Amino acid sequence: MNPTHAVFGFLALSGIASLQAQSRTAQFEVASIREMADGMRSIPEFKASGPRAEYYGFGIQMLVAEAWNVQGDQVTLGPGVSPNQVLPMMVAGRSTRIYHIMAQASDGTTPTRDEFRTMLKSLLATRFKLATHTEKRDKDVYVLKTNGTPKLKPNTGDGTCRVTASRTSAGQRMIATHCPVQTLIRNLFADRMVHDLTGLTGFYDFDFTSALPFQSNDPEATTPFTAVKDLGLKLETQRLTLDTLVIDHVEKPSDN
Repeated sequence: MNPTHAVFGFLALSGIASLQAQSRTAQFEVASIREMADGMRSIPEFKASGPRAEYYGFGIQMLVAEAWNVQGDQVTLGPGVSPNQVLPMMVAGRSTRIYHIMAQASDGTTPTRDEFRTMLKSLLATRFKLATHTEKRDKDVYVLKTNGTPKLKPNTGDGTCRVTASRTSAGQRMIATHCPVQTLIRNLFADRMVHDLTGLTGFYDFDFTSALPFQSNDPEATTPFTAVKDLGLKLETQRLTLDTLVIDHVEKPSDN
């Protein structure tokens, strides 16, 4: 055999093997999707262990936000999609459009969260028939800035971000260890998207309490503005042009 042909043949086989490997890691091998009959009773939660990923209490918009790693306010409905197809319901016994997904990647793998996000995109496309596009839109948002000296303790150790949560009369208390500022932002439950302008790019330890969505009119609850102020930060209103993910089509997920 011509040595040159042998080299090209080897490279071709290597390329095919590489594409096959990418295909295996780009989607879950198995996934169970269950609609939660009790309605919205908890904050959406993502968990992962080895090849397994769990999405508990996610509506469709939150699943899309997780898959594309954007905030929920950056996901909107196109003109052909009815809110009755997508928006979560609070009433038990009806179609809640809130899901509990248990999914598994290839055995022996430990995907990162970003790798799980790629698999979730594939799951949404195949099981929910999701179609989207991205466009620029002007939005009124809150911007998070420092207010003097931030009271977030830098954590230079190793390990993953760890969060413990508990319910109080003032809201949800979050104790975060070795976490980025985005962990704070995603748990403020503000009435509009929060855009990070703090310039804080490290990992930190912090403790804060913020009102849950249903406590918005509770005088005992800690508002997002007070929650960040206690950490040496502040929220300000600003209008920004941001990428927005538009849902063009989505269906009730196919059977498991």
